[in-house]
Amino acid sequence: MDKYHKNNNLPHKKKKGKKLSTEQKKGNKELGTVRITVEHTFAKMKRFKIFYYPYRNRRKRFALKFNLFAAIHRYAELGFRKRSIISNQRGIDDEYCQKIIMDYLNQFKVGEKSDFEKVLLKKLPDFLDNEQKRNRIKNNLQVLRKMNK
Repeated sequence: MDKYHKNNNLPHKKKKGKKLSTEQKKGNKELGTVRITVEHTFAKMKRFKIFYYPYRNRRKRFALKFNLFAAIHRYAELGFRKRSIISNQRGIDDEYCQKIIMDYLNQFKVGEKSDFEKVLLKKLPDFLDNEQKRNRIKNNLQVLRKMNK
């Protein structure tokens, strides 16, 4: 394979009766990570029939079509990852926050807003600033008041 293409990356294969070293396994894992991204991109091209129909424009623009699809695909992937990261960093949800407040009240019978802030500020996600965290706590307290708990 090296004589056809010098920049190829092939995974290491186990020889008969021997095992792969940890370095070889690590290299295979890194290669697989890159490879699966490329394979998924090609699968999406096939799924959306990007190259299904014959290309009838100038040949010089074929690369442009390919690059545009790759850019759109990359942009969509980054947007999806960003949304999933933000949803994963959301921290505790409102129901859990209200449960913590109720547990505090059941234990100590009385509580002030500052007490709840001491308990909950550490548990809310870091991407919220202190004012947003306090507003979230205040909103949860208001919901509990309206529910007469």
